[in-house]
Amino acid sequence: MEKIKIGIIGAGRMGITHMSILGPNAKIEITAISEPSKLIGSLFEKYFSGFTVYSDYNEMLQKEKLDGLLVCTPPNLHKSICLTAIEKKINLFVEKPFTTSFKDASELASLVQKNDLVGQVGYVYRFNDMFIKAKELINESVIGNVLRFKSEMFSYTISKPDEGEGWRGTIESGGGCLFEMGSHAIDLVHYLIGVPDKVTGSLLSNVYSKAVEDTVSSSFYYKNGIAGTLYVNWCDPTYRKPSNKLEIIGSEGKILVSQH
Repeated sequence: MEKIKIGIIGAGRMGITHMSILGPNAKIEITAISEPSKLIGSLFEKYFSGFTVYSDYNEMLQKEKLDGLLVCTPPNLHKSICLTAIEKKINLFVEKPFTTSFKDASELASLVQKNDLVGQVGYVYRFNDMFIKAKELINESVIGNVLRFKSEMFSYTISKPDEGEGWRGTIESGGGCLFEMGSHAIDLVHYLIGVPDKVTGSLLSNVYSKAVEDTVSSSFYYKNGIAGTLYVNWCDPTYRKPSNKLEIIGSEGKILVSQH
């Protein structure tokens, strides 16, 4: 069987992570990587073989015949990359957040569907065995009717004053606790409970960052009576690794999920 030819744009932490996951898969061939850093590019060329390293993703998309593309760049680059890939009929996996604009995200999603392509954003927690099991328990009414929930996420990503010099430090480049971490917690709510009918009481607060928020809290309400809260904090020193906490209270019990 002919292998699926994959390209990766962005060889930072997530790009390398996806590369290590895909590498052992016998059905997949990573044929090209695009990374603007000369140092990282030279390391790939020195220690790896079997794929071409580009410094410009446009050149890679022009020269390579790809079945799929992994976009692992800061979010402000997602739209232009995706538009080029869609034009070339390349299926897409895009790291979250998809974009920092609802309009741009809607436009890209529509174009993917219109061109009959596969498109997915990297909300990985819904594929975690624990959350899949929680979904099964909800669907089987093990805890009765869902009444309330809490979706929380913590990390120590931001540990000192940030003037907005890095990509996380500005909304334009895709930073901010809401987009970077909160999107995961929100996606879990969508997966397990559904899209809320009303969102109120949202509070975005600064701790270390000057241009973006470091904590997010909000309340979700549903027409069927379900209500829940969201809390995300990416500057909590008690969490050295990202941690997800989910509590779902039903009429006959509750589900607790905690991932560290």
